[in-house]
Order: sequence, then C-alpha cells, then structure tokens
Amino acid sequence: WIITSMLSVALNLSARLGWSRYGLIQFTKWLWGGPTAMKIFAPSGWSKFHDEQKIYCGYFRFVFLIGFVAARAIAFPESFGIEGFKAPVFNLSATILIPALMLAEILEDETVTREWLPVNPAGPGLLKVNTQGNNADPAQLITLEHLPDLDVP
Repeated sequence: WIITSMLSVALNLSARLGWSRYGLIQFTKWLWGGPTAMKIFAPSGWSKFHDEQKIYCGYFRFVFLIGFVAARAIAFPESFGIEGFKAPVFNLSATILIPALMLAEILEDETVTREWLPVNPAGPGLLKVNTQGNNADPAQLITLEHLPDLDVP
C-alpha cells in the first residue's frame, strides 16, 4: 500500500496542478490539432470550481472511516487491540494506513496552496477559451488566486 499511496499523491498533484490536463492537451494537439484539443480538454468554469473544492472537501471522506472505527471500538470494547476480527481497524496495516492517507491529503493541499511545485505553463491562458458569451453563463465562472510571493501595490 505504500507504493500505491505514493502513486496516488503523485497523480493527484499532477491533476490538481494541471499537468494531467496539459499533457492531454499537448497529446491531442499533436494528434488532431489545437482547436480539437481545446474543445475537449480546455478547462471550464466548472472544472476550475471543482479544482478549488478539492482543497476544502478532501477531508470529508475520512469522517465516515473514522466514524466506522469509532463505532467498532464502541461495539467491541473487549477487543481493543490492533489485530483480530473485532479490532476497530482490523489490522496493523489499516491502523497505519488511515493516518498515512490523512497526512498524504495534507501534503497534497500544502503543496498546491503554497505552490511548492509549479503549475502547468498553460494554465491561466487556457481560460480565455470561454471569453465569449454573457456573464450569466456558468462557463464564465471566475476564480481568484492569492499568490503569496507576488507583491501587489
């Protein structure tokens, strides 16, 4: 599970920083040209909104899991060990995995919000695809980004 968790962090960072989308756009441009690539893979307002929600909603998936562990600990108080059928988390691997995945989620969020890794080079320019239309169109959704290293007067 260690390699799988590390691969999950790498793929999630790639998606959250836009490198997966950038790679798909470049590959599709090579196959069928720029307009087709942009039609299929250009970010929309909804995809940008989804990217923002990954930061705020990633932790909710752990609520059920921690609740499940707590319910098992209450239901089987006589077996409060790490191993066994009635153990709250089933075994040692699962006991280590839950906090490890929570730490991985924190690492992903910190990497994205503190910009420890670069965002794809085409990111902001890709949003110009949706400049036509009126302001009531959901594709016109605007996201504001706070850049801590940028000194704005």
